[in-house]
Amino acid sequence: MLHTDKPHLQIDYDPALCCVVHTWRGHCTEDDYRQAMYRCLELLYQTEARGLIVDLRAAAHDHWLEDHWTAETWFPELLATDVQKLAVVAASPPNTAPHVFPASGDALLTGRYFPTLGEARHWVAQRGV
Repeated sequence: MLHTDKPHLQIDYDPALCCVVHTWRGHCTEDDYRQAMYRCLELLYQTEARGLIVDLRAAAHDHWLEDHWTAETWFPELLATDVQKLAVVAASPPNTAPHVFPASGDALLTGRYFPTLGEARHWVAQRGV
């Protein structure tokens, strides 16, 4: 289910994985970035997705990595969703070890970097970490 398709990003839902896939495709402004991140949250709530894949390989911006808004505003909202796995696809992943974050209630969110979309999709499809 395609939710957003713009020159700089695509956000869709994969029902087989119960996962939202957020693919950055080029340069965007900070306002475009924040609107896209809110659209991602909206789709997560609408679908009750258990996974989120963010593909940064074609991103021509570094808002995800350097923007305090992402960490201080968006990420806490992500923790309030049903997402249990966050896979970040990057050309040069900084670390591939899983990171666990306390989410809503007694739930946990596990995040992990991957070099390819296929590896991220495979990990999201697996049970456990």
